[in-house]
Amino acid sequence: MTMVPNNDAGVSDIIPAFGLASILHGIGGHVGNIRFLYRYDTLHDDVMTYDHDAIEIKDGAWKLKDTTSVQEIESPDEEATEILSVSADCDSNNVNFLASFDHGETWWSYENGWTQPDTTRESYGMFGPAMKEITKDQWAEKLTGSIKMKAIIHKEGTLTDIQIFLKEVEE
Repeated sequence: MTMVPNNDAGVSDIIPAFGLASILHGIGGHVGNIRFLYRYDTLHDDVMTYDHDAIEIKDGAWKLKDTTSVQEIESPDEEATEILSVSADCDSNNVNFLASFDHGETWWSYENGWTQPDTTRESYGMFGPAMKEITKDQWAEKLTGSIKMKAIIHKEGTLTDIQIFLKEVEE
């Protein structure tokens, strides 16, 4: 009997992420730190909210269709009591990010503190590299038990995934 891999595990499942170094340390009797995360990517795009007429998946990334100049993608609302960091694999010049801690009612950007973005500007929100630099303590300033992310893709921008690292445990 041939076994077929089951890809039913949704991205809302908590999955561990760890490097090869952690595995090798485990052989010596110490596992090290394991980070748990929510990861949203094009393989599980059914959990993301976006306009399918304006955004397509091309070469494993979300990209705007030819007639579109800017469009948004939203992650599901996830339960979180702690956030270590948030990162994304994207074209950092043409994708901005916002975070919501109240189920998408209010959106925030981090620029020397949490601020509500000026949506009248052509480009607003955090760029991927800046978002990755937000510390655990800075995320804790706003975290109320949930996190939802919004990616704003501009012309020529691509987004492959968003990763929300939730907690770190040692074994």
